[in-house]
Amino acid sequence: MSVNNARRFVEKLRQGQNFRKKMLGLVVCILLSMSCSLVYAGMGIPSGSTLPEFEIEMPTLPEMRACLGIKGGRAFSLSQIPAKLIVVEFFRIFCHKCHQNARIANQLYKSIKEDKELSKNIKMIGIGLASKSKEIAVYKQKFKVEFPLFPDPQKKAQTKSKVKHVPLTIVVDQSGKVLVSHLGVIGNLEAFLGKIRKHHKAL
Repeated sequence: MSVNNARRFVEKLRQGQNFRKKMLGLVVCILLSMSCSLVYAGMGIPSGSTLPEFEIEMPTLPEMRACLGIKGGRAFSLSQIPAKLIVVEFFRIFCHKCHQNARIANQLYKSIKEDKELSKNIKMIGIGLASKSKEIAVYKQKFKVEFPLFPDPQKKAQTKSKVKHVPLTIVVDQSGKVLVSHLGVIGNLEAFLGKIRKHHKAL
């Protein structure tokens, strides 16, 4: 074998090795991505499960109580809200993804509020896990949230619901059954709203 031919052979061999390394790296990245997605998806509250009952601080503002249709007492539970479906957004005050989802949650609330049929039977609230009233007030003002937000100073909601990863947006019926569950920033608002409409139509 001539020197030139030997060089060409070595170069082709190197190119083949580099190609195999690149392909192996690509396969590893894909597998890791799929694994992370599956793990992350399994961290939410799955559809079909039942959300445990927990107490929420009674809102001090009369308009908030009127909005939700709840009365008196120091605390209330989701089952006391007179609505066929309740949209609950779990978030944390200092969660970056929750900040991203705040704008989308606002749009979701407006879409429900502006729909005559949906607004009759659906209520929406947000629960700031392990948060205080003052923090909720700042969060609400900063992100211009129009739907009721509630603190969780004693971590009752966090402990009972067992929600560890946020933002988590769920839709429950009057019995507490989870009909829709989305962990993370809602990327397709229309698709999420479509699921709500589907369950509302089935009521």
